[in-house]
Amino acid sequence: MIARAPTERFKLAASGYHRSLTPEVGGQDRALRRALRPGVRVERALGQGLRLLREKKLFRPLGFVRMADYAREVVGLGLRSVQEMIRAEESLEKLPLIGFSWEVGLLQAEQVRLLCRVA
Repeated sequence: MIARAPTERFKLAASGYHRSLTPEVGGQDRALRRALRPGVRVERALGQGLRLLREKKLFRPLGFVRMADYAREVVGLGLRSVQEMIRAEESLEKLPLIGFSWEVGLLQAEQVRLLCRVA
């Protein structure tokens, strides 16, 4: 792989300088990150609930033979998405700083999942 020179955007982001360009930019960034927090809490709660459902096979008394059927029909997600959520929650128990960073908006869901896979 050929190394490339860092882009101007990358340099600004890496230096932290982008946060202080103008008060308007910083304020808008903070507002958007705050708006994402409830979604993160919902996704984490859903992952924790699905994990418990899978571990104790609680989907069976509800009339479902497989977890995949429950996930698709009740939650509206495919099995892979559910597995990723559960895997991330299992990893986040051991990686609380990553979980915190996600909840405050420093990381996005896909970044968290990637970190959980390699950690």
